[in-house]
Amino acid sequence: MVWVLFFGLLLWMLVLSIHFWSVQSLRRTSDRATMARCEHAARSGLQVGLSRLKTNDAWSAPISDAMPDLSQVRYDVLFLNNTAGPATVAPDGTPVPAGAVYMLSVGRAGNLRFTAGALAIRGQSTSLFDYGLFSDGDISMSGASAIRSWGPSLPSPLPFQTGTNGFSGGVVNMSGDSRIDGLLMVGPGGGPGSVSNSGSSSYGSLGVLAVPKTFTSFAAPATTGPLQVVSLSGSDQQDLAPGNYRRLSLSGDSQAMLTSGQYYFAQGITMSGSSRLVIQNPSGPVLILADNGLDQSGSSQINPGGLPSNLQVVLLGGGLSLSTDSGLRAGVYAPGSNASTSGDSRIIGALVARRMSMSGSSSLLFDHSLAGGGAAGPPGQWRLTIVRADGNS
Repeated sequence: MVWVLFFGLLLWMLVLSIHFWSVQSLRRTSDRATMARCEHAARSGLQVGLSRLKTNDAWSAPISDAMPDLSQVRYDVLFLNNTAGPATVAPDGTPVPAGAVYMLSVGRAGNLRFTAGALAIRGQSTSLFDYGLFSDGDISMSGASAIRSWGPSLPSPLPFQTGTNGFSGGVVNMSGDSRIDGLLMVGPGGGPGSVSNSGSSSYGSLGVLAVPKTFTSFAAPATTGPLQVVSLSGSDQQDLAPGNYRRLSLSGDSQAMLTSGQYYFAQGITMSGSSRLVIQNPSGPVLILADNGLDQSGSSQINPGGLPSNLQVVLLGGGLSLSTDSGLRAGVYAPGSNASTSGDSRIIGALVARRMSMSGSSSLLFDHSLAGGGAAGPPGQWRLTIVRADGNS
């Protein structure tokens, strides 16, 4: 009888221990998920603060708001506006140079909080690519299409993966197993109803822009005389010098090689088969300006194996289309163009478009290094650099 009681007591203690550790494990899991939401809130607060500075460079009033899609999660942003003063030091010890604004954003949920500090510096060239994808309007995703990060340099100085100026109901339409990693920003006036997601589709969390994103205009270069048509097929190969061309057409196993400088294709670029457009020994970035769009099919590749920061593509007209197994490594700036990816096609870099449609298993992988500069953005804006990021309870 004593042994029965002894073993019963041991069993009771074992059950209590398992219960205790299960509760602790669930609590830690819940805390990690909540901390991730706090981080999203803190970084969203920095983005809202940056938008305030873009409309009023003397802004210094605190900002406090709740995240529209995250229950009981909010952010509070404090400003130290030093645009008119000499170099100083923020209360948390962060050096603030003359002409800069220091923002301290705290994301809170219950007793958990995540703090992010950033310096906004005026008068620097700003990258065109502070989002993995930014659309001026609709974003449609179906199948197993995905938007996520690429590259080892994380977290990004500008961490927001995907955004749109759109705000109406269902302006972001997700179905199937499609997914957006990270934060999804919708236009002013938007909210949870701006996203329609069905099936197993998912996105990280939702934020709302304080002001619509504006775009930079590019113009076609002046041309004189007839322009050369470059049409390669079979196993043809050709080096192309920087300059103006009428059209680039690649098919079969053909290959065209570009070097550092600016290229203009007045009637666009078409690629099919296993053709490749290679960036050869770049001593600086390559800029492609194209009217009449960019169309890739088959297993065609642009900048295969190269760094996306080595190539910037600006579409002046037409659309962007990637299908089958085609691939593109670049920052693509096409705010007036509709873009689509299908099949197993992949963009590694970043994209700005008027509308975006993704289907099949196509993907867009954001190269965070593009957010730090490289592309020739408009002067006189603000550049944001994260200088502090830490979570605590």
